[in-house]
Amino acid sequence: MSVPVTLPRELALQYQTPGGAWITAARCDVGSVLRTRRLALPPGRQVTARRWRIVRLHADPDQPVDLDAAVVRLTRIAMWRETDELSPWRRWGFDFDVGEQRYGLVATDGNVEVYQRGLRVASIPSPYSASQVTSVRRAQMLDTLLAFHPDVPPYRFARQGAHSEWDSRPQAFENIPLFDYDGTRTGGVSEVQQLSFTDFNAGETFNLTLEGQTTGSIAYDGSMATLGASVAAALNGLDNVGANGVAVSSPSANTLRVAYQGKNRNEDVGELVAQVLISTKGIVRTATVVQGKEGGEPVISATRGWPASGVFFDSRLWLAAPRSRPQTIMASRSGFFFDLNIKGGEADKGISVDLATDQSTRIMNLFAGRHLQVFSQSAEFFCASQPITPPPAFPRTSSVGLQPGTPLLEMEGGTLFIQAGGDTVSHYIYEDAAQSYVVTPLSSYAPHLTRGIVGGGFRRHRSTSEPNLALWIRADGTASAMSAILSQDVLGFVPWTTDGAFVEAGGELAGDLYVGARRAAGGVESHRLEVLDDAHMLDASVRVAGPVSAISGLQHLEGRTVALYVDGADAGDAVVTGGQVVLPYAAERWAEAGLLFVPRGRLLPVLLNQDPRGGASMKARVGEVALRLGPTGNLRLGMTGKKLWPVPLKRRGGIGDQAALLDHGPGEDAFTGWTRVYPIPGFQDDAQIDWEQPRPGPLEIREVVVTVQS
Repeated sequence: MSVPVTLPRELALQYQTPGGAWITAARCDVGSVLRTRRLALPPGRQVTARRWRIVRLHADPDQPVDLDAAVVRLTRIAMWRETDELSPWRRWGFDFDVGEQRYGLVATDGNVEVYQRGLRVASIPSPYSASQVTSVRRAQMLDTLLAFHPDVPPYRFARQGAHSEWDSRPQAFENIPLFDYDGTRTGGVSEVQQLSFTDFNAGETFNLTLEGQTTGSIAYDGSMATLGASVAAALNGLDNVGANGVAVSSPSANTLRVAYQGKNRNEDVGELVAQVLISTKGIVRTATVVQGKEGGEPVISATRGWPASGVFFDSRLWLAAPRSRPQTIMASRSGFFFDLNIKGGEADKGISVDLATDQSTRIMNLFAGRHLQVFSQSAEFFCASQPITPPPAFPRTSSVGLQPGTPLLEMEGGTLFIQAGGDTVSHYIYEDAAQSYVVTPLSSYAPHLTRGIVGGGFRRHRSTSEPNLALWIRADGTASAMSAILSQDVLGFVPWTTDGAFVEAGGELAGDLYVGARRAAGGVESHRLEVLDDAHMLDASVRVAGPVSAISGLQHLEGRTVALYVDGADAGDAVVTGGQVVLPYAAERWAEAGLLFVPRGRLLPVLLNQDPRGGASMKARVGEVALRLGPTGNLRLGMTGKKLWPVPLKRRGGIGDQAALLDHGPGEDAFTGWTRVYPIPGFQDDAQIDWEQPRPGPLEIREVVVTVQS
């Protein structure tokens, strides 16, 4: 019997407890296909073990698969022990479709954890160290993701049919272009070509053409030594051969051999073309005896470094910025992603070009948009050709540059990127009128909110009622949320903070936006992967369905004071003990526990046009503020720097279902409509208003009308 292609969950990693029991820590598939598998405990779980073992366990004990004499071989086993030190990490998006095959790959030191719709499903071995993780660039095609770093060979992470089946290994390339780094043409082979003469008489003539240049008339001579000297003189007179560029010998009668040397040594030279000028029957045949091979080294190797970035575009795999040639762009043959052969005259051969600039500029990243885009440390380029054939041109469009380590994100047909310096969010978009790309800064009106950006993620709008949302991570652990629908001139930036620090953000295709946070619990810091959920009212929260009297799963907030939100109402605070909190009363529908955060806002100051004849006593003062609200609870408002007053959120009277003896509550029944605060206590010169929501609840401010008095 042969081993089936796949035996799901048949391989298990077990550890032995101090009491002697064997506990299964993780399981994976095995089979006849060569695979790389990692068996690991979930992140953050610690165990005390006497021994570890790898065993085969039947996925279905009632129907075990009998392999008879077949053999499953483990060719290499390695074990890692994680330390207490937090590794830098990045979330890699892996979107195979918009359904269930959307994954978040969390890359840490030597490891990648796979999450499918928020659920951990697998671990993958990775070659990237903690210092390299934050610099890895990626390219995905269907179920294969390629990762790039200038110090590590390109690595392939491949999904193999199921959510939990993943393989990883170095990606091999064929026909890598060569470059003569030191000028010695090491490893090259000089070409030797042959001329054979038939039915030639003395004095009859011919000429030779090499790569577009043609010799003068050469007279045939029966003496091969004399004829060889004439051929050598004629070829050495060509500009593309030069003095002493060939040596000509005669191995046999009527035969000459041309050995290239000088400027054409160790090169692949075009084959000579012979043309008979004056002869009644003479024939000259040409042939290549020794194929020339240029000297040099592969442009990507362990010695010269590996590509720093890559992308799939126009049926090719594009690679850029090997460590020793930071301005070089390479592409595979069309339709053959791992063949880099640049030889031949076909339009589908590989490509190797350098950016044509007047300054040294390292390529930072490639992006597949409307055109292939190139972002360097000091400028932006694109290739207008479609399809792209060799040799392509990459004209420079602007001289802004990309901030290292920051992502490129697609929005509304353009590319979001962070300019060099890390302080400006820009949009790189094609203008048909100019037939080129232009850079439009988006953060010009909020520069104080976009300083020191080190990362970011993006969620496309999922309906016409919501904008695109980008979350830009800053070096100080805060974030700036950008809401935008540029086609409708909607653009805004809002500062975000969290208890701890933001460290990462990333979105799914037509899905959720995830954030990474560094938080402390019980005096121990940890990294958390969290999802932005509009239905949650609290930070780092856990929400459970009712009926329920306690909320568990709060180990990440152990010992912390958390707010409670039960059945759509603020239920006070509690302290997390043993990973859970007990509710003050049972929840019938749902309950949530998490960290309280206080949304705050400030209106622009209202200034009066003063009559210079009125003196300096004319001061602006807010007398009334009217608000049109969506579902809102627990809102306060007042003059800037003064006490904030509760906003009335009551509805009296009404007709039919709207009639009520009691005030409408929070949550699903929260107040909606117009309300006002009058009068506004306090006095300010600039008539500026602050608002805040000190306790959890829904919040939607649709319109504010301020009445100003002098």
